[in-house]
Amino acid sequence: MVKKLMDRQEQMHKQLIEMLEKKEEERIIREEAWKQQEVERARRDVELRAEETSRNLALIAFLENLLGEDFQIPKSSEVTSVVKDEGEVHGDIRSDPCNRRWPKSEVQALVSVRTCLDHKFLKGAKGSVWEEVADGLGKMGYIRTAKKCKEKWENINKYYKRTIDSGKTRPKNYRSCPYFHELDSLYKKGLLNQGAGNCVKIETENKNVDPEE
Repeated sequence: MVKKLMDRQEQMHKQLIEMLEKKEEERIIREEAWKQQEVERARRDVELRAEETSRNLALIAFLENLLGEDFQIPKSSEVTSVVKDEGEVHGDIRSDPCNRRWPKSEVQALVSVRTCLDHKFLKGAKGSVWEEVADGLGKMGYIRTAKKCKEKWENINKYYKRTIDSGKTRPKNYRSCPYFHELDSLYKKGLLNQGAGNCVKIETENKNVDPEE
């Protein structure tokens, strides 16, 4: 009787040890999986930062090329540059040329490049200059045609001019046109020329303009 009881206790003890070992193995597997996920997440973060750094270096090289043409580039306090880290990764790391929507960082890149090339728009033919704008965006990873760049620029400027003409003001965080205050500052400081085809006429006063498209 005592032997049977001891055998039973020994069997239960063995089962308990096996269960604990199994739980420990499962814990180790889960921990290793979590560590692997963290390593993968860190690797993606590094890749994203490296890609953003590469884009920023391309922008710097582009601006340095403009400086080689004796053009004074406005200070970062005057123009919002895409070099500034917005903390936005969100999947707009690569632009889709078929996508009508322009991510905020892409429009800021357009504003920066277009501002730097404003002096060329005063000299004559603008078609080739828009090609330079598209090329500048392409070096930063934003693929848009010269036509799309021109249309986007005219679109945000139409909204700007319509707002100015109506005497309305917009708060700094106004959602529909976050670039309104930036354009307003650039025009007032003379960094963009009113006669360089920037502020275009609005053909229909009541026409709806979506500055985000």
